[in-house]
Amino acid sequence: MKIAIVGCGATSISVVTQILAELSRAKFKHKALEILLFEKSEVGGLPYNDTSNAQLLNLPPSLMSVDAYNPKDFEEWLLERNYTLDFVPRYLYGKYLRRL
Repeated sequence: MKIAIVGCGATSISVVTQILAELSRAKFKHKALEILLFEKSEVGGLPYNDTSNAQLLNLPPSLMSVDAYNPKDFEEWLLERNYTLDFVPRYLYGKYLRRL
């Protein structure tokens, strides 16, 4: 089975994360699973690759997790790295997405 995903922005990364979680929960044993990701820039997409502290997320971290089974995942990731939860720069969300 092959799955192709065009673009590696937040939504695409979330979809891949959920596919892998569901396959793991179902103990999927398909021997030829291949997920292909196509992205012309860096993983995370253009909005999350600017390293400026001036570009801020417009949602709180509590609403930004890509893990449906752990809605606090992004918050926990920030706190583990000693980042504040107030006025989070967009590039930190890009770093969070790339670690997945």
